[in-house]
Amino acid sequence: MKQNQPNSSEEFQAFNEALNQAVQSSERIARQAENRLISASGAQSSDDKASQTADQLKQALSKAASLKAKMAMAGSNMGRSNGNLQDLRSLMQQSYANTSLSGGDDDTGQAGLSASYDRESFLGADKSQNNPSGIRLDSRKTFAQALPGRRFDQESSRKGWIFVDTWYIIGPWDLPKGPEFEQSFPPETMVDLDASYEGKRHPRTKEAMQLRWRFVQSGSLRIKPPDELSSTVYFAYTEVFCESAMDVVVAVASDDRAKLWINNLVVFQDVGLSGWQLDEGFRRVLLKPGYNSVLLRLENGPAVANFSVLMCPADAVLGQ
Repeated sequence: MKQNQPNSSEEFQAFNEALNQAVQSSERIARQAENRLISASGAQSSDDKASQTADQLKQALSKAASLKAKMAMAGSNMGRSNGNLQDLRSLMQQSYANTSLSGGDDDTGQAGLSASYDRESFLGADKSQNNPSGIRLDSRKTFAQALPGRRFDQESSRKGWIFVDTWYIIGPWDLPKGPEFEQSFPPETMVDLDASYEGKRHPRTKEAMQLRWRFVQSGSLRIKPPDELSSTVYFAYTEVFCESAMDVVVAVASDDRAKLWINNLVVFQDVGLSGWQLDEGFRRVLLKPGYNSVLLRLENGPAVANFSVLMCPADAVLGQ
């Protein structure tokens, strides 16, 4: 040890410089090791988070499919008489929550329905409570008093029923054979207002019609699609704006039958061919703040085709 000690100021200075370099090198190696450890831990944490997010997404998608199936059954008019009221708010609230991956524990829909939503128990509950709120629509009064619009605000409850008067409409396609609404069409996958499609062959020219979305504004409750033909399918799209979340009753009527989505959720689906009736079915729904998408599929048999969608804040119509 003694022979390695510095004997002069020059050697002492050189010794200090070497010592400082060794300390700095040691500190640098320690920092590099720490950074590698942090990086490795971060990568593991990132992998864990990615795995957790993937699991959450998988669960959310599975729940979304289940909720949509329940909504389709709850919204169906099968086995129900005119004027039936179905409360879809719980299912819609769950679906909205599930969209943000937050989910919800409540798995019930309308009061009295089983969580499994099998057809027998569903219709059994419906027969005993077809329209507990007693909503009625007098055609003459509604035609006279309903206002056109697509917006709900704090004053809406005082205005009563509004009929959705502005739409983008596309069609006609050929009405498929087989069960109603079984075959899907492009607007059910994505609404692209700039898109064009080949539709039904025109009865006169025998050539496929080139279909584009067309803007339609109606001064009447009944909306008639352009190029009205028999044995056809049309789609109508619009958006309804709400200043805040709204509890709303929707009345859908069609000639011959219609299927209605609100925010990509089926809220009404008719069965069979029938003429337009104002009280074919009521649906109590939950609209979100901001813009709510509304898509309607109209299937027409022989003769005329038309539809209407009326909305009213629930507190203005319940108990009438």
